[in-house]
Amino acid sequence: MKDIKYKNALDENDNVVSIEDVTPSDRELHSYTCIGCGDILIPKLGDRNAHHFSHKPGFVCNPETYLHKLAKKIIKETWDSKDKFYISYKQNHYCDGDNTCPFFDNIICTTYKYETFDLKKYYDICSVEEDINGFVADILISNSKKPKDESILIEIAVTHKNSQQKNESGLKIIEIKIENEDDAKALKSGYIEKSEKITFYNFKDDSKNKVHLNRRKLEHCCLYKSGETYINQCNCREETVKKQSLIFEAMILRRKENWIPFDIKRMFLKKAIEHGVIKRGSSDILSDKLKI
Repeated sequence: MKDIKYKNALDENDNVVSIEDVTPSDRELHSYTCIGCGDILIPKLGDRNAHHFSHKPGFVCNPETYLHKLAKKIIKETWDSKDKFYISYKQNHYCDGDNTCPFFDNIICTTYKYETFDLKKYYDICSVEEDINGFVADILISNSKKPKDESILIEIAVTHKNSQQKNESGLKIIEIKIENEDDAKALKSGYIEKSEKITFYNFKDDSKNKVHLNRRKLEHCCLYKSGETYINQCNCREETVKKQSLIFEAMILRRKENWIPFDIKRMFLKKAIEHGVIKRGSSDILSDKLKI
């Protein structure tokens, strides 16, 4: 971080300017100051070294402060200049059969997908260094018509992360790790997605959107009037074709391959006796008449 090249500065209108957009004529027409310390910067546009802004010789500027302020400034300018501002993070998507399927399981019948939200549909204010519930937000995204504690805090972490107290406050927080100017530049896209460098705190884990899943593996067990049995592997979404000769059917969760539960054997025997397939009193479920 000590060797950072200052690729961004503020112009006389307090707008962020990239060295990539500065021409030799701009150097004569405009003045530039440091985003971090406020001191004068000189555009270096030579052919030998990469173009950058330079402080006056001997001046010491804290690069951590520079990156922190740069990221905040870019987020603020991006919010003010764009019609949309997106965030995206993982949410749990439950199977759409959660209320009706007898085999539904909160873990197995759930998938994880990124949900994307345009914050400008829900919020209309973007403030820098704003107080909220005893904390100071680097960036506060809020709605002028809703309580302040429903806002979103965007926190910039260069070397210091949020305090545990802040993260556990219940406030919605997006913490963005900034290690270099490219990390800050990426924020110009107006799209913040959960990643190794971007962490979401206190956002809802469960999506309102359901998905169509078929993850439960079943044994489809059938008994026919002839005494023949049918046991086949299927999933919880497969529709079964019922024959007129069917006298008993059951769907059972499969525990392992080629597994037939003892209970289904007893049930087959009971139903076979009830329908006269085998005589009452028979104890041999593996008889020639009733094959499993």
